[in-house]
Amino acid sequence: MNISQRFKSLINTKHSLKKIRRNIPDKILDPLKYALVFIGIVISSGTVQADNTEHCMGLNIDISKFSKEGSTTVFVDGEKGSDNIADYDGEQHALKTLHRAQCVVRKLLKSDEIVGNIHVKLASGMHYLNRTLILDKSDSGRNDNGTGNDQHVIYEAADPQNKPIISSDYQLKDWTKVDNSDINFDRFYVENAIGNVYVAQLPDGFQMKRILHRGDNRLAISSKSFAPVLPVNIQTTFEDIPKDRDMWATKFKQELYLNDNSVLKDSMFNDNGSLKNDLELAIYPRQKWMHSIVKINTISRNVAVDDLSIPTPAQKFFRLNNQDVNKEKIDRVSLIIPERYFDSGLTQSVIHPQDSVALLNSLEHLAKGQWALDDRNNRLYYWPNDGLKPGDNVISTPILTEFIRVGNEYSGDSDYQAVENIHFKNLKFTRGGRGYQEIDDAVSHSSFAIYNKDNAILRFNGAKNCTVDAIEIYNSGDNGIRLDQYSQNISIINSEIHDIGNTAIVVLGYGPGTTNVNKHNLIANNEIHHVGQLNKMGQAVVLGQTEGTRVMYNKIHHTPFNAISIVGLRFWVDVKQENIATGATDYTPEYRAVRLDELSSTHKTKVEAGQILKSYEFLNYIFTDNIEIAYNEIYAVTSDLGDSNAVYVHTSNGDINVHHNYIHDISNPEASTALRADNVQLGSKFNHNILSNLANAGGIVFSGQSEVINNYIINMDSRGRGVIGYYLKIHGGPWSNRSTVSRNFLYNSIEGKSDGQLFVTGLVVSNVSAIKDTYQQGDRGGLIKEKLFTVINKPLQNQPWNWEWESTKTLGTVKVSNNLYSSHYQLGEDTVTNADQFIEYLKNTQGIGQLRSDLWSRAAFSKKDGDTFEDATDYNFDTKTFILNPNSNAGALGIEQLSVTEMGIKSSLILLENFIPKVN
Repeated sequence: MNISQRFKSLINTKHSLKKIRRNIPDKILDPLKYALVFIGIVISSGTVQADNTEHCMGLNIDISKFSKEGSTTVFVDGEKGSDNIADYDGEQHALKTLHRAQCVVRKLLKSDEIVGNIHVKLASGMHYLNRTLILDKSDSGRNDNGTGNDQHVIYEAADPQNKPIISSDYQLKDWTKVDNSDINFDRFYVENAIGNVYVAQLPDGFQMKRILHRGDNRLAISSKSFAPVLPVNIQTTFEDIPKDRDMWATKFKQELYLNDNSVLKDSMFNDNGSLKNDLELAIYPRQKWMHSIVKINTISRNVAVDDLSIPTPAQKFFRLNNQDVNKEKIDRVSLIIPERYFDSGLTQSVIHPQDSVALLNSLEHLAKGQWALDDRNNRLYYWPNDGLKPGDNVISTPILTEFIRVGNEYSGDSDYQAVENIHFKNLKFTRGGRGYQEIDDAVSHSSFAIYNKDNAILRFNGAKNCTVDAIEIYNSGDNGIRLDQYSQNISIINSEIHDIGNTAIVVLGYGPGTTNVNKHNLIANNEIHHVGQLNKMGQAVVLGQTEGTRVMYNKIHHTPFNAISIVGLRFWVDVKQENIATGATDYTPEYRAVRLDELSSTHKTKVEAGQILKSYEFLNYIFTDNIEIAYNEIYAVTSDLGDSNAVYVHTSNGDINVHHNYIHDISNPEASTALRADNVQLGSKFNHNILSNLANAGGIVFSGQSEVINNYIINMDSRGRGVIGYYLKIHGGPWSNRSTVSRNFLYNSIEGKSDGQLFVTGLVVSNVSAIKDTYQQGDRGGLIKEKLFTVINKPLQNQPWNWEWESTKTLGTVKVSNNLYSSHYQLGEDTVTNADQFIEYLKNTQGIGQLRSDLWSRAAFSKKDGDTFEDATDYNFDTKTFILNPNSNAGALGIEQLSVTEMGIKSSLILLENFIPKVN
């Protein structure tokens, strides 16, 4: 019995195989959900009684009091309004809540006498939601199919200069200081905690959303960081992990090993070994690009083991090839089983080695400024960092994660009607809760986002022709806005989303299949910043299974991970998993998104049998297509995770057009590139972008059938990585690469060398198995096996790709011409002033590893095909305005002048008016 099997037997949690429920047809489920909801009854031609729902009971409205031709207004005042109005006339009174206003709007919409738009105007000040406001077909504006008589419902500020604030706070009062009478008194091990920690009793049945606020400040949950160990013995060795890389941590996808006695305390556990309260883990797994918060299922402490050891610190990140390595012998470990399986594996983080994992919500590790919840007794503990009693300031926790939902969830029926013509303008939303990726959730690429999840402040699902205009979402625990499943022609414009726990905007249609109903959405003229503050994989924008969506004229900054991701399904990852916590075998989170009943019989049979789908044919089920990312300013992104990018594209099925973006000042040396088309691509275009002042790995990576045309790549500096930086790189993979690389301006004004490597390297091609294995020093001292060499223009014929499941594909033809290389300073040891010297320099410069000398004839420069090297010492290229010098050869090469002033937020969106529904 190996280590993995031994620990599984300890927890004894085998269960029967779960039934898969996701394939029950929507047309069966949805009518049951909605058939009896919100039934309205017309009493007379003049008076309408409210819908038969709790928040509408006892309300009548007199239609004669409302405008018949022009717009109609319903007032809401969260502080001075009243819902106790039997006969609402819309003029003399203001309602108190949005739910009560919803009742009035529904009655107005039902009346044939009200033909104009309906404005729900919110007074300045606070408005509280105690349950999600669900706007369904009964709340939908009227669509008169092009006659110009559409009717819109607009939720907006009464005073746009003093925007109302919508929150779901529950204010906590009656705080008392913890003393020896408290049931958890003996759990506060931290010095000086007693006498400074306060406790509040939550109401029975109250489920805290794991967020606590003090005024506008989000307070930190208690946290104890630790570095897990990766055990090695005769049965479980690094030899069991694929030899090309250790990062997948194949054996350890739901097992976290710990030999640090300072983390787990006796007081955390009951006599039977169960936890006294729910603990969580914030995990940076071995992969650079992942982070997650997950519940703990089981902890087995101080387990005695035989022949167990861990690599010494110098070897923790290495792939070990033999058994005769120095190891640290350990006699006992603790095993932590997270609630769900991790595709990434749970070995120690490469770029966060000392805080790979944090134990959250432990009373034993409570520190100043933090809180922890005893959820078994509904007691909340808080240690103020300023000594003030919590009652001296408002302490609150959100009731809701999802504030407003617009739409009838798509049923798939031919007569389905989406909710439409609902708009939000000049509003603020704050203080929402946070959720989790649950065991049964389906996810997009690498868990960037969860499909159809109620984890955003504002969510559209089954909606079209709606706008979110000039709103602000801030200081909240999860996502900002979601456009789920059926979302069409939804415009998010002129808004700001910041200081939130996850991703600002998620646009995620149906899982892979044949249903394509997420289309033509717009994200424009917004400022998005300081996202991903709890889930470090949080991004500015995530797009998946959406067609014709545009992200334009936005200002995006301060993200821990990618700024913008455009993704499909990684259809070659594991199909099924065994969940150690439940004993069940089920689909992995990414394959759980696949709509099996919509696959061809061949593909369905393979997936049901647990076989990965390797063929390009699977792209028929991917609707990440015709995406435009343009005129955005993106900077200070990818700050926390590695292998991250400003704009990332993966598994797309059509044109992904990334153009006229200004991407600058990326300082994380573990980040990957500014622009990246990774893996399976059809038609990615990286054209007319300005990339400047980058300290990450590279400028542009591309694959498949890409265009890389007329980009400025300025000052690519990878000295912080200790490895070669590249301006352009071809990504390896099991396909023919027929990309075009032309008229790019590659410029270097950084004095000195990068560890002896070349700043302006041209194209780098990876994973070509014709070259002997070489090792690249990097990743904080780790060895990553790669096969790299620089190549330009000439194809490599009949070179097999080093992929297990595809070994017969070739590079194909990469067309490269008319690129301009320019530098102020010496390259390497040589002074280079012209093209001939540049060619000679490339031939004589040692690249990554010991490369065969004959390959340098295909160096990163081709004078024959119009590439030009330019000595830039005679003029200064302005790296602020990016104006090309008239003395440059750029014009002769066809390189177009780019204007940085066109990129970023604009004062108006005139160019996009036809895309945005017109609302008066």
